[in-house]
Amino acid sequence: IASMLTLNEHYLSANTRQHIKGFIGLSGPYDFEINEDYQRVVFGPVSAYPNSQPVNFVDGNEPPLLLLYGDNDTLVLPRNIQGLSQKVRQLEGEVTARIYLGMDHVDMLSALSIPKRHPKILNDINQFLNNILSKQHFQSASTKVKLEALTTIKKGTLYDFNKHHCTLCLTTH
Repeated sequence: IASMLTLNEHYLSANTRQHIKGFIGLSGPYDFEINEDYQRVVFGPVSAYPNSQPVNFVDGNEPPLLLLYGDNDTLVLPRNIQGLSQKVRQLEGEVTARIYLGMDHVDMLSALSIPKRHPKILNDINQFLNNILSKQHFQSASTKVKLEALTTIKKGTLYDFNKHHCTLCLTTH
């Protein structure tokens, strides 16, 4: 859903869309085949199938994307990250794709949890967020969002965004 909100201009107003400064996707279905009966029901009729694919809404003007995927994922196939990454690059958009060896779909999602923190994934997320923040000059204190759950690696030590009251600003007002 988040990828569609980021990529498909029909879901959000232009005013709302301008506030999206980046997208982080964990093992997401961006370019999938519809071959299961339930998918045919959910995404049908056949003529509507293209509207279910986030990759079909890439125009090169979307905010920077960070796509994270485990190479052992059998639920969301590699074509999803490959297809979306390729389309964004073709249209000269900004995308960073990271594939983590030995990780499956559940591993990717649990890598952000406290008991199973994955330093490389957390570091990649931190770097992406820092790159976005360095490109933007965020001003509005009223639209700051605490990164409550994100714990990441900074200079080799765990850095807790919530504990240190760091914020990610979402607007340029």
